[in-house]
Amino acid sequence: MKVTDLTSAAVPAVAPRTSSPAPVPDEAPAAGPQDKVSLRSLADERAIAAAQSAAANGRFAKVQEVINAVKSGQYLPSPQQIAQQMVSEAEVSSQIRTIMKE
Repeated sequence: MKVTDLTSAAVPAVAPRTSSPAPVPDEAPAAGPQDKVSLRSLADERAIAAAQSAAANGRFAKVQEVINAVKSGQYLPSPQQIAQQMVSEAEVSSQIRTIMKE
């Protein structure tokens, strides 16, 4: 819908608010058990925890390998890999900025 002419007659008058609504007192939470809903079973929770632990251990081992290689002077990153990573990050940043503007 495109508005081409807007006059004061087309805008409805709004009466100013004369008083503010009364504040609602904070209610204390109800005593007793609280209901909780979960879509995951206990087995699912255990599987997720095990997967997260395994992934964390794998990452930790890789990080330790890189740290040891850097300390020993054996870590020689490829200039092509560094350049490719920089370009990839710039592309992702550009795509994010474009999405955020929409």
